[in-house]
Amino acid sequence: MRSLRIAAFLSAFALLWPRPAPANGRYPSANQLLVDPGNSSHLVLRTTFGLLLSQDAGLSWTWVCEDAIGYVGNNDPALAIFQNGTIAAGFGRDLRVSPDAGCSWPSPFSNVAQATFVDATLDPSDSTKAFFLSRSLDATRQVNVVVASETASALTALGIPLGDDISPLTLEVALTNPGRVYVTAINADLTSVLLRSDDRGQNWRRLPIHPDETLPAYIAGVDPTNPDRLYLRLDGETKDLLLVSDDGGVTFDEAFSIDGDMLGFALSPDGANISLGGPPVGLFSGDAASLAFVHSPAPIRNLSCLKWTQSALIACALESTDGFTLARSIDSGQTFTPLFHLRDLQPRSCAPKSNVAALCPLSWPIVASSLGIGVEPSQPNVTAAGGCSCARPRARHWVTGALSLFGLFCGWALRRKRFEKRRA
Repeated sequence: MRSLRIAAFLSAFALLWPRPAPANGRYPSANQLLVDPGNSSHLVLRTTFGLLLSQDAGLSWTWVCEDAIGYVGNNDPALAIFQNGTIAAGFGRDLRVSPDAGCSWPSPFSNVAQATFVDATLDPSDSTKAFFLSRSLDATRQVNVVVASETASALTALGIPLGDDISPLTLEVALTNPGRVYVTAINADLTSVLLRSDDRGQNWRRLPIHPDETLPAYIAGVDPTNPDRLYLRLDGETKDLLLVSDDGGVTFDEAFSIDGDMLGFALSPDGANISLGGPPVGLFSGDAASLAFVHSPAPIRNLSCLKWTQSALIACALESTDGFTLARSIDSGQTFTPLFHLRDLQPRSCAPKSNVAALCPLSWPIVASSLGIGVEPSQPNVTAAGGCSCARPRARHWVTGALSLFGLFCGWALRRKRFEKRRA
């Protein structure tokens, strides 16, 4: 029994030993791509293990850890990129901004400590501003839409609060009518509801979502030429549905469904074509007029996001099954050319006093290992600007692994005659 206690102690000690956890325990994958409205070569890719940044239209990428931004856990931040390149990330009780391409993440807003951020979208009429969907954490529990500017000086409420009896989900603003704001939420009775404003948030109208109002509803997109044409994704148990409205959300028709999660949806810049899909069914494409979708021959099994730019359709996928993390198509999704592989990722190089240089070097070795990126123990994982070395973190992880293995071996040796060895 004493040996068993020692084994248990060593295992627990190994588990408690400080170490970074890549991807929050989630498999490394990408789930949102944003394009800088002022510089189409500046891209931000949200992943389960931090943010990836590109300054050359996706040819190369650098990594920013979650700790540098300030969020942890499985809830991904709400993101926006302003016209001057500033990145904003809302999460938990905070809204952080990075004016220097992801190196530092100050929290300049003094009035957000009592709010949690759910979703974000750029203001289509003024790309120096972004709308954030938030919920107050004080006794009022009010749901609000607030505006943040690239100057990062203050948050301004868009209009009257949406209410205190709903749980907000998604937010979108019509490109050709900036006064038209859509929000989806879940009522207290667990049914889905659409909230629509025609005067930029001064007044809100609640509209039921039929059919299948019992399923959570997420805004997939708004037609870039018609503010009344709205696309919703319904999250079902075994299949996801696409609903379409041509009257601003008053009525909906079911347009398509897939046997899986519809994680990707993208409208072409003119709104004429739609691409959608997700794991395990892959990609479907169709025209918005007929809503007739066909399965793409592109071999993408685990599609996780889609973004249609002016020049190409970009897809996120799972490296282990699809052979790439990001790929681009110039033929509306019929074929894809890999754009980015996880093995090519590099840590962001930043000034020594920045958030990234202070916090990310500890996490990089284990993240790199999980992504299949070779990191030598004696080599720095950040350039001289970061001034950090990987040697100590990797040694710590080696000790952690050794303690874990020794503890597990002792416990197994004591019990192997009475129990079968458990599968990993």
